Amino acid sequence: MMKVERRAVQSDVSVDDDGLVVEGYAAVYDRPTVIGDFEEVIAPGAFGGADFRDAVFLVDHGGLPLATARAWTLDLNPDATGLRVVARLAPVTAARDLVTLIKRGDITGMSFAFSDVTDEWVGRRRVIRKIGKVWDVSAVTWPAYRETVIVARSLAMSYNSLRKSQTRIKLI
Repeated sequence: MMKVERRAVQSDVSVDDDGLVVEGYAAVYDRPTVIGDFEEVIAPGAFGGADFRDAVFLVDHGGLPLATARAWTLDLNPDATGLRVVARLAPVTAARDLVTLIKRGDITGMSFAFSDVTDEWVGRRRVIRKIGKVWDVSAVTWPAYRETVIVARSLAMSYNSLRKSQTRIKLI
């Protein structure tokens, strides 16, 4: 049986006028976090070559998908920071509710579910070197990783605004 793991990260939000677009980082490299009784860090490049074909955007890893890779409404792109997410959410009540909850600060993070891991253990520290498959990225209430950002924005919002928001979150 395949083992699917989930990890979460901190978030931030703003709203768009034309539709619901969420973007940010579901994971960041070289940022340790405590998972139970061990520390974990994702090595740079761990998402290189990962399979994103079946990935979906969810809330707390459940419910109906609000965007999917198969429908070309979810883009997952590894870069120098980590796993960058752009999701064009379906114009449904759940998506509008999600944006409201993020704006209020009730939902403050993102998470990702993954499998097919190549890792290395040094004592109680796990370094994830390679992730083979990403199953979902989710907006979550309790993030494990606090160094990333999620932003619901207009299509015209610049990438620089996202990076500034990410920097602000890191400083808090």
